[in-house]
Amino acid sequence: EQFKRSHLLNMQSVAGLALVARLRDQLNARLDTVQQGARLSQTETDRRERLLQSLGNLALAGIRETGNRNLLQLIEVGKMERKFLKDIYKGGLHSDVQIDLETPSVSMIRTLAKDSTFNGMVLEEQWERAGRSVAASIQTRVREGLITGQDYRTIARRVMTDSTRLARRHVETLARTSVSHIAHQTRSEVFRSSPVATGAKDP
Repeated sequence: EQFKRSHLLNMQSVAGLALVARLRDQLNARLDTVQQGARLSQTETDRRERLLQSLGNLALAGIRETGNRNLLQLIEVGKMERKFLKDIYKGGLHSDVQIDLETPSVSMIRTLAKDSTFNGMVLEEQWERAGRSVAASIQTRVREGLITGQDYRTIARRVMTDSTRLARRHVETLARTSVSHIAHQTRSEVFRSSPVATGAKDP
């Protein structure tokens, strides 16, 4: 449980520092080129749309990268769960029962983390949906700001307030859900592939 909590804290750190800081820096750099959104000519409107697309792609790439880190850490969570179960039945809590557990390989744990579904989707699809949600939020906030003639610093502050809060929420929710999911999947795989307990003492 402590290891799982540390995973959640790590993912929150990724959301709060790596992802959000990168979004802020690159958002400022891009918005610095657009000052008068309310008086854009057609050519500048095209440029604005390219800006919005690039910001959306930036957000999507950041969420995808976070999802890749999540997968790597889920493999570690699965390995820890595997070790925990093996230690229990090796002579700890159930020392009167000898069970030769068949624990899943790292490759199997990776498959469980990557390909098993939760909430109707696999892990990559979950992160993709989160990324598109954050990208759309950023694009909406920037578009509104440019149309109403806000300066880029005002727009950036609003994006960082609203959209990065959404990014954090997605990251924290997915990290928490995926940790519970891989722990459950690993336990299920251990008991599915292990033989029935033998050597239990008669009552």
